[in-house]
Amino acid sequence: MTHHFKRSLAAEYFTEKELTSLIGCSPDQWHVTILKELVDNAMDAAEQIIVVIFTPY
Repeated sequence: MTHHFKRSLAAEYFTEKELTSLIGCSPDQWHVTILKELVDNAMDAAEQIIVVIFTPY
C-alpha cells in the first residue's frame, strides 16, 4: 500500500523569515506596512464606490 503525504506550501509563507523577505522590513516595522496596506485598500475600495456612484447608466 502506497502512502501519500500532502504538505501545505502556504505554511512556508508564515515564518518570520519569509514574512520579513516578502514585506521587505524587519518585524519591528511590520505594523507600519500593515497600516499602509490597510489604508491603500480602503482608498481603492472608496475609489471603486465613487466610480460606481458617478457612472451614468
